[in-house]
Amino acid sequence: MPGSLEWARPARWSDLRTLRSLWDRADAEIGVGRGGERLVGAIPRPPELDAPPRQGSDEVLPAGGDRLLVVGGIDEVVLGFVAAGIDRSQPAPVALLHVAFVEQEARGVGIGEAMVELVLAWAERSGCAGVDAYALPGSRVAKAFFEDHGFVARLLTMYRRLPVPSPAPAPPPVGGPPPAGGPPPSGGPGGD
Repeated sequence: MPGSLEWARPARWSDLRTLRSLWDRADAEIGVGRGGERLVGAIPRPPELDAPPRQGSDEVLPAGGDRLLVVGGIDEVVLGFVAAGIDRSQPAPVALLHVAFVEQEARGVGIGEAMVELVLAWAERSGCAGVDAYALPGSRVAKAFFEDHGFVARLLTMYRRLPVPSPAPAPPPVGGPPPAGGPPPSGGPGGD
């Protein structure tokens, strides 16, 4: 909790301005990593980030359900966040860490660990069978962080960009003249 060196807690409405800024920085950092441009577009941005702020509110944001926003920091300063959700489409629900982000200068001191531990406890209380997390290819730091916390790679998604297709040629007009050099329509002069 705030007051100790590093801490994590559910995000509050009073954290909204900081969360927006951190989300934008996470998007920018993820977007330049290999595969990141596709991940940024696929991560669901919590709708609360676009809501009007509630000044000084200590109410938890969002208010329960299958989504959780966590913030973490040092002393009283918020320096990171985790956005998580639960996929209940499978027989055994699985939590997903959509985004885990800590400011560059605050990495490696335990903020990420505190936030992930809070999400793991929430997922367990919510009846989840496990937790998935994204790590971009080539991000050894993210991969090592998750492995240090008991995660294992279970799926690689491969992607190949295709050229933008050219527009299809327009079909010939119906009932119009035959294309140049083509046979005359049947039933007319020289036909059947």
